[in-house]
Amino acid sequence: MEKIFQKGGYLCSNCHRVIHKDMSIIDKIYDEPDMLKKILEDNEKTIRKHKANLVYYRKSIKNPLKPQRDRHVTFMEYLIALYEISRSKKKQDGVTRKEIKNYLGLGTISRGIYVFENREVSRRYLKIVGGSPIKYYITVEGKRIVGLMYYFRDYYKNLFP
Repeated sequence: MEKIFQKGGYLCSNCHRVIHKDMSIIDKIYDEPDMLKKILEDNEKTIRKHKANLVYYRKSIKNPLKPQRDRHVTFMEYLIALYEISRSKKKQDGVTRKEIKNYLGLGTISRGIYVFENREVSRRYLKIVGGSPIKYYITVEGKRIVGLMYYFRDYYKNLFP
């Protein structure tokens, strides 16, 4: 079995960096015009590919300092809705997703109710009981937090008439 060797010159890494910095000196290293043409085409193709990737990734990376939506506000709205509905029911039957969406004026397709699912914070303020339909119960801590929200809302509303 005969080994196939690549034709051309072999360079150390230092010389290789010099060539990539200044491609005009490549004709001093390679004698064959075909080899020069291949190397220059490969260099241009590589640069085009990396520039295209750079532009693509710059456009696709989102600004981490600019949030798409404020989850805290959504969580507060849903928690207040849960509090108001459970207070108006006069019984401890639990609140369904449909009731919360109707209270907030959301359509049936909206997915905002999932703000409660699988969150460490929501476990402190509400209890989720699985079943058909899923029932939501507000805890004592949740009632206290909503009471504080109402207190500060009314306080600042009265502060600036």
